[in-house]
Amino acid sequence: MRVLGVALLVAALAVPVLAAPPPLPRPKPKLPDAAQTVPVPKPRPKPPLARRGADPAPMPPMAVPPAQEGAPQPGPEQASLPRAQPVPLPGRDEWSAATIAAGREACRKQLKGLDIEWAEAPAMGHAHGCGAPAPILVSRVAGLAIEPPALTSCAMAAGLHQWITQSVKPAAGDRLKQKITGLRNATAYACRGRNGARAGKLSQHAYANALDVSAFLLADGTAVTVKDDWGVGLMGRSAFLRAAHSGLCPIFTTVLGPGSDGYHEDHFHLDMTVRRGGYRICQ
Repeated sequence: MRVLGVALLVAALAVPVLAAPPPLPRPKPKLPDAAQTVPVPKPRPKPPLARRGADPAPMPPMAVPPAQEGAPQPGPEQASLPRAQPVPLPGRDEWSAATIAAGREACRKQLKGLDIEWAEAPAMGHAHGCGAPAPILVSRVAGLAIEPPALTSCAMAAGLHQWITQSVKPAAGDRLKQKITGLRNATAYACRGRNGARAGKLSQHAYANALDVSAFLLADGTAVTVKDDWGVGLMGRSAFLRAAHSGLCPIFTTVLGPGSDGYHEDHFHLDMTVRRGGYRICQ
C-alpha cells in the first residue's frame, strides 16, 4: 500500500510538472521588446529635418518686405525682380560726377575772356550714346545773337567766337557794307544719326559737337540765307557766304555746305570731329 501511495504521490507531483510547459509561451513578453523596436520610428524627432525642408516656403515672405518697400506682394520667384532693377544710380554708361565736374572746369577755362554769353546746361545722355557731360546753352557770340540759342559744347562755342571775329564780321563789312547782328541756328544738339538717318553712326549733333547755320541776320532787318543766296552771282551776298564758308575750314574739322553731298544745300554744317592723323573735311 505504501508503494502504491508513493506512486500516486509521484504521479500527482508529475501532473503539475507536465502542466508547466504551457507557460513556455512566456517568450511573448518579448513583445514589449518588439514594441520597443516599433518606436524605432522615434527617429521622428527628425521632424526638424522635415521642417528644414519646409522652411524655404515661409522664408520668401520674410525677404519680400525689404525688396519691395510697399509694392504689391509678389510670389516667391518675383521677390528678387526688384533687386535686378535698382533705383537709377550712376552706371558704367552714365556720366559720373567726376566727369561732369571735370568737363565744366575745362569749359570755364576754355571760354574765359571770350565774348560769349552762355549758361551751363544739365548733363545729358551717356558715354556710349547721345549726350554730353558738360553742354552749354549759347545765346550770343562776339555780339551776334544765336537764334535760337544753341545747346552745344564749349569747344564749338570757342570755335564760333574765332570764326565770327576773324571771318564773318570782316566779310560782312567788305561784301555787304553793313553789320551782322545774328546767326540762325538750324540745328545744334540732336540725338540722331548722320544726315538724319535712323541707323548707322551717330551724327556729331548727337554729342552736342556740331552746329548748322542757315542764315545771317543783318542790321537792316533782312537775312542772308544759304538756301537763297549761295549761288546768286559773284558779288554781294553770294560773295559774303563764300567768304564765311572758307573761314570755317581752318577752325572746324568738318565743314559741309551747298554742293558737298546733297544734304547741306540750305545750311553750313560745322563740327569738331576728332579723326586719326588730324584729318579734316571742308566741302
